[in-house]
Formats: sequence, structure tokens, C-alpha cells
Amino acid sequence: MTQLYTAFAAFAASLAMIAPAHAQDAAPQASGEAAKESDEIVVLATPDASVRIDRRVYTLRDDAEAQSTDMFEVLGHVPSVIVSPDGDVSLLGASNVTVQINGQTVPGQSLEAVLRGLPGSQVKRIEILSNPPAQFSAGASGGIINIITRDRFIAGLSGLARVGADTFGGATYAIAPSWSGEKLTLSGWAGLHGYGEERAAYGQRNELPAGPDYLKRGVNGFDYDGWYATGNAGYRPNARRRYTASLSANAFDYRFHEYMNWTSSSAPGSLRTVANHTVTDNTELALEMQQDGAVAEDLTKAKLVLTSDVKTYSSLIGAQPTGAATSNRYLSTQDTDTETLNFTFDAERPRPQDRFFTWGAAIGLTRQTNDASLRVLEGAGPAPYVSDLRGEDRTLAAYATYQFDVGNFTILPGVRAEDYWRKVSEAGTETEDEDVRVFPSLHVRRKLSATVNLDVSYTGRIDRPDFDDLSPVIRYSGDNASSGNPDLRPATTDAYEASFNYRRNKTAASFTFFDRTSHDVVGSRRDLIGGIVFTRPVNVGENQERGLEAQARGPLSQRWGYIIGANIRERLFNTLQSGAFEQRSAAQYSANLRLDYGDSNQEEVGADQLQFRADFQGPSYDLQSKQHALGTVNFTWRRRLSDRFVGTLNVNDVFASRKRTSEISTPDFYERSTRDSPGALARYTVSYQFGAAPNASQQQNIDNQPRIPGG
Repeated sequence: MTQLYTAFAAFAASLAMIAPAHAQDAAPQASGEAAKESDEIVVLATPDASVRIDRRVYTLRDDAEAQSTDMFEVLGHVPSVIVSPDGDVSLLGASNVTVQINGQTVPGQSLEAVLRGLPGSQVKRIEILSNPPAQFSAGASGGIINIITRDRFIAGLSGLARVGADTFGGATYAIAPSWSGEKLTLSGWAGLHGYGEERAAYGQRNELPAGPDYLKRGVNGFDYDGWYATGNAGYRPNARRRYTASLSANAFDYRFHEYMNWTSSSAPGSLRTVANHTVTDNTELALEMQQDGAVAEDLTKAKLVLTSDVKTYSSLIGAQPTGAATSNRYLSTQDTDTETLNFTFDAERPRPQDRFFTWGAAIGLTRQTNDASLRVLEGAGPAPYVSDLRGEDRTLAAYATYQFDVGNFTILPGVRAEDYWRKVSEAGTETEDEDVRVFPSLHVRRKLSATVNLDVSYTGRIDRPDFDDLSPVIRYSGDNASSGNPDLRPATTDAYEASFNYRRNKTAASFTFFDRTSHDVVGSRRDLIGGIVFTRPVNVGENQERGLEAQARGPLSQRWGYIIGANIRERLFNTLQSGAFEQRSAAQYSANLRLDYGDSNQEEVGADQLQFRADFQGPSYDLQSKQHALGTVNFTWRRRLSDRFVGTLNVNDVFASRKRTSEISTPDFYERSTRDSPGALARYTVSYQFGAAPNASQQQNIDNQPRIPGG
């Protein structure tokens, strides 16, 4: 509680400091023109993006799929972003991506639950920072995806209601109302969602060197349901000051099941079952004040965010040997309670000749309790245990950046200092460590012509282990088990990028070259012990990635357009062979193609909008594993049914090609596992726009107004 009071005191002191710093109440001068583009996911040069060289900005606008689904589904359609079938997010080929909503990091263990509670219709734009500058936490080792929600609405009461159902038995009910007055704006969204799928699963395991060898075949699947609610309030006492408050909560109930028959010619077979149950409850309170100066880009901002994340996990594991009268059953549980407090203070000060200076400070506090247990319910099983992990960490940070022009170059150097402290206690032992580091960054833009820019950047980053990664307690799930590693060291990365960007009217293209060298990379080591695959993180040395990503979009005709992208990179990484690390090289690649069709007037009743999208991910590799290539095709048809009703049909995985195959190769065993596609999924959604704004163009005009910097 002392830390909480301290943060509130700091927040109040910041407000007191901000208020007299800007005594005048004249409205700030807006810079740039409102950007106008067609209704699709496009590169959008907003006024903010036109002066900042460290990010790319995309808008959803009236994107057909975004209006009918949630941000977890939409995220993988953003250029440079890939979401795997397992829910892992990568950016420009890099993992460990930080996903934020309005600048606040979404906890990784709650990412899917939180994003499924955010309707695409409430998102204004998405900022992509593949090489984040010093302004952002150095822990964003894989880059940052910042989702910005709408903050301006039609005057009066308006909103969107949505109902959807799919062929797998899932359903969605959502409402997103808003009310806007002269000084006060209220908005929010709430809803219920549910979904499930089941697929065939099969594979083999060869225990080395002499067997036995097993074949396994069965089914696995999952289903979930949940609710979400978010309320936002914004108050502007005058044209230059803004107070905002946001309270959000969501609950997510996820259930996984698997039934596999294991057979062997040289050992007894068995029916192995797994039933996992995960329940998450997340709550977040955010308070913010922003004071704008008399000119554009002049602002001071303070923000306090408190979060609570409660996660309950259980895994019921069973094995019925062939011909046996009794089975072996045991239950593994884990309860995790995480509380965080983050306070940030940021200031931007413009200078003559389009220069500006940005500085700020941040404090982050985390407290986590993690209670785990295992008990045997019937027959034999692993040794029972009870464990209690307690973790605390604190990050103090300060940064400064300065953007200026030299000839045709725009240069943005920056530096960030972080003091990280952590304490972990478990089973009567306690470890404590502190790490102080300085992280430089540099972004340079060279304007080659009116339509072509060259951007070059460097950043230093760090990926610190989570509390779970440090805990030696073993957690079981079926014939797999995992634990942390108390000796795990943080991984550091030196990242270089060079990007050529072309833009003329509605045609744009970019070519990004990247070179990342990581030290003390963390990989997953697997060992077979007593028929159970044990996985734990280990530091595996150095990893190098060099590659190219190309993106292009443009019109094919008045009504047709395209977006195409490809990423290819060469990885030099360590594999584990016979207990020793060996370096190997492998090429990894991915590609996507999208075709869009839209009638010229999307507000006319009967207007159609079509999207065809194909995605391909090549094979990927880890310390001892390989994921096979994967390709999918999706289709979306959106039609305006009336002035206020819109119907959207989504067909995902049209050819049922979402088949996932993985291989694990160690000195102890070789295993190959395949999960078939559950089949094509069709979802139909009806959206109703109520209140003062029956036409989407009115909201777009508000979104396109020159944005007050930092808003």
C-alpha cells in the first residue's frame, strides 16, 4: 500500500507541476492535413506520423473484417505482423513482441483474452515500432504494437451493437456506445463471446537408442467463453487540458481436452487423456492528464495505471494402460496473482525548424504470487508437491530524445537508463539482484525525393526472464512437463534496420533490411525422463538474423486494390546435439497477399466490400524443434443492409489447410506431432449503428481531424 500511496502522490504532484507550466488557454495550433484514404487497412500518414520517424501507422477505418470481429483476429492482418495458430505474435520475424493498448502493455499471459475483448470497430489506428526508440521500455526486445482506440466521437449519443454466430457453435454479442458533449466524452464497450473447435491429432515417438516406438492418434480441441467491459471518460476543461480515466475488466474461461491412443509393437499401449482448464480475471484502472502548449507538439503528460491479473490453471492427466483394470490419474494446479503499478511522465518540447526534444521518466512495480501443486488421484503418478513462488520487481527509467534536421537528413538520437531490481523467493530460499544499464537508440531519415524516404535505425534491447521462467517447480500437462531455470540470464539484442519507403497517392511500397544479433538467447531444452518430455529454458549463446521484408499496396482499378508482402531471413543459431551446442544456418520465410473490392459509395444501401487473403508461413526452427510450413486462405464479404445495418460474412481457412506439424529431435527421443485443421469456419455478423451517426463517414471525418500531439 505504501507504494500505491507513493504513486498517487507522484501523480498528484505531476498535475500540480503541469498546471502552472502552461498558464495560457489558447488552443494549440494543428499541423498537417487530414489524411484521406479508402476504407481498408492501409498505411496512413497522419500528422503525427509525418513528423515522427520511429514508427509506421496503420488505420482500420471501415475495414470489412475489423468491423465484425475482435482485435485478436485482426492483428495478424497488419503488415509485418504474424500471429501463429498457437497465438504467438511476431513482428518483422522477431518474437517477444510487446502489445500495448493506448501505450499500456498487455500482459503476455492475458493477451488473447484482452484482445478478444476489444472490438475492431473501436480501434482508431495501430502503431508499429519494429525498432523502438529510447522513449519506450528496453524490454520490448521484439518491437512494439500499440493499438490506439477511438477518443473522438459524434456529438450526442451514438454507438455500435453487434451480434454474430459461426458454424463451430461460437457466438458474439457486443455493444460499444459513446456520448460526447462540449467538454465531457463517455465511451466504452462490453460483450460476451464464445468459441470452440476440435481436430484430429496424431504422430509418433521413437525413444532412443533402442525404443520402444509409439504411434499416437486421437483428437484434441478447445472451447472458451468470456465477457469484457471497458468504460472511458474524457474531460476537457479548456482547449489545452485533458483528463481521462479508464476502467476495464474481463474474464476468460478456456478449456482444452485431448484423447490419444498410444500403441507400440514392443511395449504396452495406453489411452492418455488431458483436460486443462484456465480461468483469467483481469482488471485495469488508468488515470491520465495531458497539458498542451500554445503550439503543436508541445505537451506534458502524466499517467498512472494499476492492473490486477488473476489466473487459475488446472491440468487433469490420465493414462489407462491397455488391458489394465485401473488407470493412473493426477491433477496439476497453478494459481497466479499478479499486481502491477506503472507511472509515466512525458514531456515534448518543440524547437525551431521542426526540431523537438522529448524526455520523461517511469516507474514500474510488479508483485506476483504463484502457488502450484500436484496430487495423485488414482494409481501411479509423479511425486506430489506443493510450492509457493513470490516475486517482486521494480524498474526505474529515464530517457531523452532529440529530433532535428541536417540538410535532407532527419536525425533522432536517444538514450534510456534503466535500474531493474528483482527479488524471488521459493521453498525457503530467496534471491535478489539489481541490474543498471544504458540503452542507446538512433533513427535517421533521408528524404531522397518527394515520394521516397530512406530510414535507418539502431536500438539496444533486453529480454528479462519472467518469474515463471526462474521457478524450478515442474508443471505437468499430459505427457509433457515444464519448469523454469533459476540460473537464466537476460538476453540482449543489437538491432539494425534500413527501410526504403515509397508513397505516391494510393500506391505505396517499402523494403526493410534488418540485422539482429542477440546474446544469451533463451531456448527450450527437452529431455525424456520416464516417458515424460521435460522442457525448461536455457541460455543457448548467440543468434543472428539477417533478412528483407517487402510490402506493397495500391489500386488495380477504381474498385479493386491489392496488398502484398513477403519476409525472408537467414538465421544463424545454436542447436543441441549430443549434449553440446552446434551452430546451424536456416532460411525462414513468410508471405501474404490480399485483394480488396469495394463499391464506390460504401454508404449506399446494397454496397459490397470483398476481401480475399492468403497467408503462408514457412518452416521455423528452435534449439531442438521444427515447425512445418503452414498456409491459409480467408474471405470476407461485407454488405450495407440499410442506413444502420451492416452484414459481414467471414470464411476462415477456406481450404481447411491450417494443419500444424512439429518435430522434436533430441539424443533421448524423436517425436512428430500433427494437428489437422478443424475445417473451414464461417461466421456471420450483423452490426447496427445507433444514435446520431448513421453513416461511417461522419466518424471518419472526426478521426481524420488533425490530432493533438500525444493524444
